[in-house]
Amino acid sequence: LPLQEMTTRGHELLPHRDRPTVIYCRTGRRSAIVAKFLGLAGHAHVRSMAGGIEAWHADEDAPANGA
Repeated sequence: LPLQEMTTRGHELLPHRDRPTVIYCRTGRRSAIVAKFLGLAGHAHVRSMAGGIEAWHADEDAPANGA
């Protein structure tokens, strides 16, 4: 769900509050906010993907160790 819709649609995630959940966005800023919001709403196993999709792509493009 987009950050701006969390207050109106966050209840849609309640059935999944006991499942491990990874939140992501482009840079990790918005996903950190959403992860905090979900944690306060009772989601026990929620994490924000540090650095977001940009960091994941940068890591994916990096040469493998030992290669």
